[in-house]
Amino acid sequence: MPDSNQDDFLSKYTTPGEPQDKHQEAEPDEVVQGCLTVLPASIAMMLDIRLRTGNRIAIPYGYILKVLLDPSKSIEIQTSDQAYLIAGRNLMPIYSAVTNHTALAVAEAPTQFDAGENEPFVESISVKADEA
Repeated sequence: MPDSNQDDFLSKYTTPGEPQDKHQEAEPDEVVQGCLTVLPASIAMMLDIRLRTGNRIAIPYGYILKVLLDPSKSIEIQTSDQAYLIAGRNLMPIYSAVTNHTALAVAEAPTQFDAGENEPFVESISVKADEA
């Protein structure tokens, strides 16, 4: 004879209806802070690098080996075969979001004009292949 507790447990996962997990109901809200887009209540699967030209590069977080910060000028994101150099100002929020896997996208500013606001400003993003 089947155990009623087991039936309740199975029906919880096999019965169609409302999602059991609230994270399944909707995508988390994106927050834009200057050149940075973050998912404050979630973890991003990939980091979307958005170049001024319209080209984009998506890097899986699992491929990132190291992130280096020089607060006065740049962040370097290293993967096994490439390095991504993000140059700009007020880069600490970008560094924190990347190292916490909450950065969804980092975008070059549409122009190289810096309005001097307190938000992150990305002057340029360059990609260099690993020479090894």
